[in-house]
Amino acid sequence: SSHHGRCLALDEVEDEHIVNLDDIETIQGHSSELDNESNDQLNEEWGEWQLTFEEEFQNFLLSLENNASDMLQEEKNEWDYWIEKMQNKWSRFHGIMSESYKSYIYNKSATWTEADWKTWIHTDWKDYMEIDWHRWINDVEYDLDKLIDERWEQWKTHQIMTWLMSNWTDEEQQYIDKLEFGKYSNKKEMEHFVKRWNKIIQWKTEKWESWIQDKEGFITNIKNEKWLQWKDDHYFLFNNWRNDFIEDWISKKRWLLWSAGRRN
Repeated sequence: SSHHGRCLALDEVEDEHIVNLDDIETIQGHSSELDNESNDQLNEEWGEWQLTFEEEFQNFLLSLENNASDMLQEEKNEWDYWIEKMQNKWSRFHGIMSESYKSYIYNKSATWTEADWKTWIHTDWKDYMEIDWHRWINDVEYDLDKLIDERWEQWKTHQIMTWLMSNWTDEEQQYIDKLEFGKYSNKKEMEHFVKRWNKIIQWKTEKWESWIQDKEGFITNIKNEKWLQWKDDHYFLFNNWRNDFIEDWISKKRWLLWSAGRRN
């Protein structure tokens, strides 16, 4: 991008052309330090930009909340598909067990009573289902966090670049253009501008970082508010499904299939 190009050009000027900036005090009667007038002007500009940023940020938050809601709505469809997969998997669990685990259970359950089977399904088997739940829900949380973080980083990058490249005077803009294309004849004059440019960029960056730091909490809140309730709701649904599945398995004495498998 042009902004990136400007940064690169600036780096090149600093690396290749500047010999000793300390020797450069004034050029054309302007100090490279930020005087009171410059500070006042920058503070005034920052006050105006803050209002713009606040408005932009509120719009961004609304958009981000909608994005998060849309994604979780889509995950509801994935949820139905996942529960169906779970139903199929655990209905034929004896068929997908590893041979070592199957051998272990067959040997262990050789003398089990109905009560032993009930105890096992309410403990070990229930825990295995819980592991599947955690795998699935962690994937959903990862996708949501990724969506929010990427949009947040994009927004911050766009806003700070707009701020850093704003409010330059016509004269300063000419220097910037010369830097970008590497076309300048007065080396000392350009060195002076680069030094002043760096101070302004640093000043603007510090203002921005102080402002944006207070906004991180809003992003965390979107993650938590959207996510924690959704996760709780779906764990409730998962637990209901699991309990129903287990009760059905017990009522139909499905372990008899396993016992038959052991005898075979």
